[in-house]
Parts: sequence; structure tokens; C-alpha cells
Amino acid sequence: MDLASSNYLEDLREMARSAYRWNSFDPEARADSDLASHERQLRQDLEEIPEEKRKQYIESYKSRLSSLFAGKSRCANAMVTGPAKFNFRQNEKRENAYWNKYEEFNAWRERFLAAMRRMEEKARPEEEKREEAVQLLLKDLKQKAETIHDLDTGKLKGYHRALFVSSIYNKVATHASHGEVEIVQRAVDFITEFNFKVKKPVITARNRFFQLPEIAMRMREKLYARKNEENKETAFEGGKLVWNNEADRLQILFDNIPDDDTRKNLKSNGFRWSPKHKAWQRQLTPNAVRAAKRVLNLPNS
Repeated sequence: MDLASSNYLEDLREMARSAYRWNSFDPEARADSDLASHERQLRQDLEEIPEEKRKQYIESYKSRLSSLFAGKSRCANAMVTGPAKFNFRQNEKRENAYWNKYEEFNAWRERFLAAMRRMEEKARPEEEKREEAVQLLLKDLKQKAETIHDLDTGKLKGYHRALFVSSIYNKVATHASHGEVEIVQRAVDFITEFNFKVKKPVITARNRFFQLPEIAMRMREKLYARKNEENKETAFEGGKLVWNNEADRLQILFDNIPDDDTRKNLKSNGFRWSPKHKAWQRQLTPNAVRAAKRVLNLPNS
């Protein structure tokens, strides 16, 4: 499919011109400009969409755009039609209806493109995603290590050195808590190599930072063992609490949609709604279990 030369919306030109008949002194020019803008937008969108999904997107895009033009054709401008007997209240309602459709159109685009990005990300090789994560982490560590070195040499003043050391530790510790041994080891190797290049180490050898590879390995073993455990459930009035070991998530499944206060309480305790699992969930940890029982008023035993 040649995206650059295709003219996907040409068959909507007359509909577009009709849409602006009572809205513009030059409806043809206004419609042609609007259609050209949508044509550019559609082509840009298609660049993000896999070949097998493009036909579906084009058809949906044209259908929704046709609905937009139809809504616009019901609106008018008093300067174009003349103010005599112009029904301002009725036109305001039609304008509001049109803008609601416009917002729905944009929301649909965003959802579709976001789904395509998720699909593309899921299809990427794990090695590629891991390497990208490593490079982002190393870039961040490099900036922080250089800042610490500038503080040590007097090139930079006014900052607390310990905060940057803590930030490095916390960044890498997050990966360790997920059992990402290779990422953690490369981060530790990077800081080790950086220390060799400077007079004063940015992180001293006795710092617990250098224990993170061992912690990551233990966590990987723990997560592997957990995935082979059977899921556990606890029923409560109106739903159930699930220890999903394979997904490494503590999940709360309600029989009915919880009320606003409960949802706010869930969010404030770190739970997020998962459309995939139809559950409120967070990483499976002892703190998560305590939080869930607190939200659900279950005995903490």
C-alpha cells in the first residue's frame, strides 16, 4: 500500500462540501482544506498501523468522518444564512452534538493507535526490549554518576551527593526486585568501570549497591518458584481475592462494579484496574496483601 500517493478520502469530498454549505462563505475551499487535513492525519496514522490492520482502520476512519460531516451539515452560521429567524438555541444544540462527535472521533483514534502500539511492543523480541531497557538505565546512571563526580571535584555545588547515590541505588534495586539479573549486573558493571576512571568512587565498594546482583538472583529464583505454585483464593462478600502467582499479581475481583469510595481507596492503596484480567491488582507482595485486606475489611491473618 503506497501511503504517500493514496487518496483515501476523495469520495467524501461532496459530503464535506455539503457539510460547510451553511457554515462558510466559501464552503468548497473550507471543505477541501478540512479534507486535506484529515487525509494527512490518516496517512500519518497508517504509518503506525500494521499492514493487516490498515484496511479496517481506513474503513472505520471514513465511516466516523462521514458521521462528523453529517453532524456539521446540520449546523449553521448566522452570518452566512442571515440573522432573520435564525434559531440560535437549536443551532447551539446541534453544534454541541457535533463537538461531542468530534471528541468521540479523536478518542477512538487514540484508543486504536494505542492498541496498535501495544500489539507492536508485545511482538518485539524480548532481547530487543531488554536491551532498550538497559540502554535507558545506563544513560540515566551515566548522568547521575557524572553529577556525583562534578560534586566531588567542585565543578558543581548546591546539591546533596547522597541523593544522587540513593537515586542510582533505587533505580537498579527496582530491576533487582523484578529478578532482572542481567540488567542489574550490567548496571553494577557500569558503575564499577566508572569508579576506575575517577579518583573518588561515585559509590564506594562497601555500599549495598554492589549486593544487588545477588538480590536479583534470589528474587528470580523466588519468582520462578512462585509461578509454579497453585493460585490461592479468598472469598469475601461481593467478590474474591486472588493470589495470581503466574502473573505475579494480587487481584481483587468484584461481582459488581465497586462504588466511587471503594475505587478511590483501591487506587490510594496502589491497586490499578486491569481490563485484561477484569480485576483490580498490584504486584504480589506481603504489603499488597495487607493493603487489600485493609481495603476489604478482611482479618489480617
